[in-house]
Amino acid sequence: MDTSVKPCDDFYQYSCGGFVKQNYIPDDENSLQSFNLVGIEVQNHLRGLLEDNGLKKNHSEFPNSAVSKAFNFYSSCMNISHIEKAGQVPIGKLVENFGSSPMLQENWTQTNWNLERTLGRVMGNLGLGVLVALDVSTSLFNTSHRSLG
Repeated sequence: MDTSVKPCDDFYQYSCGGFVKQNYIPDDENSLQSFNLVGIEVQNHLRGLLEDNGLKKNHSEFPNSAVSKAFNFYSSCMNISHIEKAGQVPIGKLVENFGSSPMLQENWTQTNWNLERTLGRVMGNLGLGVLVALDVSTSLFNTSHRSLG
């Protein structure tokens, strides 16, 4: 609520103004939903936990625990100098494992390369949607209707 406005002068501002002042709609969104707000809070809290070196030391004695793996994964993603030093080598090896690319090999030929097989390998091994996403969703207008999209 925005109690600085009289409800009879601007009821929308009075009833929703507090929310509008305290929250923003990201540039890449056209609306803000409560789950988005909760997601942002959870993400910020998780980032704080992952950046807490004291907490990280407490879990270092259990290197195979999910928590230790989360710390290691986050640290590896945030180690910009290591990422820059490695350059394109890791992604190049990954692309080679999935059938190579004309951008990485001078003598590349299309003869033995298959788009569908390559996309299937990427999606199956990495869990990434490539070019198209394959999700089952429920229609907004008829919740008993499901479709691939």
